[in-house]
Amino acid sequence: MSGSFSGLFISSSALRSFQRGIETAGHNLANVNTPGYSRQRVDFATLPPQTFYQRGMMSVGRGVTLGSIARARDMFLDGSRRNVESDLNRATTLSQQMTRIEGVYNEPGDLGISSALGKFFDSWGALGSRPDDPAARVQVRQTGQALSDRIRTAYGDLSTINTETATEIDRVFNRIDQLAAQINTLNKEIKSAQAGLGTPNDLMDQRDLAVQELSGLIDVRVSQFQDGTYSVYSAGHLLVDGAGTRPIPRTYDAATGNLTAGTTSYPVRGGQLGGLLQSLGSIQTRQTELNAIANTLRQSINGLHFGGIGKDGSTGQNFFDATNGNSGAIDFRLSDAILASADAIAAGTTGKESDGGLAHQMAALRDASQGNLGNRSFTSYYENALNTMASESAYYRQQADVAGDIKTQVENQQLAVSGVSIDEEMAEMVKFQRSYQAAAKALTIFDQMTEDIINMVRR
Repeated sequence: MSGSFSGLFISSSALRSFQRGIETAGHNLANVNTPGYSRQRVDFATLPPQTFYQRGMMSVGRGVTLGSIARARDMFLDGSRRNVESDLNRATTLSQQMTRIEGVYNEPGDLGISSALGKFFDSWGALGSRPDDPAARVQVRQTGQALSDRIRTAYGDLSTINTETATEIDRVFNRIDQLAAQINTLNKEIKSAQAGLGTPNDLMDQRDLAVQELSGLIDVRVSQFQDGTYSVYSAGHLLVDGAGTRPIPRTYDAATGNLTAGTTSYPVRGGQLGGLLQSLGSIQTRQTELNAIANTLRQSINGLHFGGIGKDGSTGQNFFDATNGNSGAIDFRLSDAILASADAIAAGTTGKESDGGLAHQMAALRDASQGNLGNRSFTSYYENALNTMASESAYYRQQADVAGDIKTQVENQQLAVSGVSIDEEMAEMVKFQRSYQAAAKALTIFDQMTEDIINMVRR
């Protein structure tokens, strides 16, 4: 009679196990569109056999049990996805920032600094040829004002981008700390569930999704421990571990793009934050270049103009305002005397209306090497700055394209491992359904056998 009861036990264990299989397939189908969800699979295990004596020791199987419900996940692919996500967001952010920076210059075109610079020196050449022409003096003033306006405006626009970038960096800092808190909470829930011998697959998916989003913001390194918890390092800073969270340092060096906490420096290698921080350095470089152009123009033009004589007989006048010294591009403008009257513009040094020698010297500055510009001329220095910007922008676009292609490959590999296929899950449900039906049929047979034996005993 024990054999019949064993049959009942075997059949019921099969029913329970196959029911879990159907439920798991249904859970997969229900989450086919859930971001970050990993396909779950049922692993069955045989129950320990029952040993009995009959012409020697023998064993007979006792059925099946549910071994585990595991996630279909590849940790190596997860790490690759985090790395490429970090690289892609950094390159994309830098590409976008460089596009914004380039847009400030309006090059090539009539509204750019290059055009204004050329027209400015051309107007001095025209004044040198026609020093007695009032219109030529007015033209010098107009082109000088246009040049100073464009340099000053470009500098101001870069300052605006710098401010907006700093605001975006603060937003990223806030999101990093939010994700760290979320990962820490999930760490605790997963640890508690695993301590109770549970399998918190959905919680693990949520945590991996949070870590993946974090990798898009900053480079991360993840370590997993036996209790199921993660330790997460961001830019070398321990952000999350079993003890809790540690806020990301919010002090940074715009020149290097590193985060700092006391005397410790944390280089940010990737993610949106890495791109934003690095772009601050590019903005500073561009502003430094504009400062160099403005200061060198101020010094060289004023140096000659100060020794000249205006049509109105004025002497010792600066062409560009130097009230604040060589203060760069931020307040680069014409002097009050020139703004008040074009007759204050000096074309020569003798006071004669036919003297245009000084104006010709001004025009010659266009191609003269300037020590403050690395022994380049104004035109050469500015063109080199534009070429550098264009090269950087093209480089980051290429990096973003390459990282995007790699991300697509890794995503496809992840999908092959962890993605839910509706056709496969439907096939699994049919398989488990038929297995369930077979186990139910076996249970009916064993039940009938048990009833027959009981009836025989009663007689």
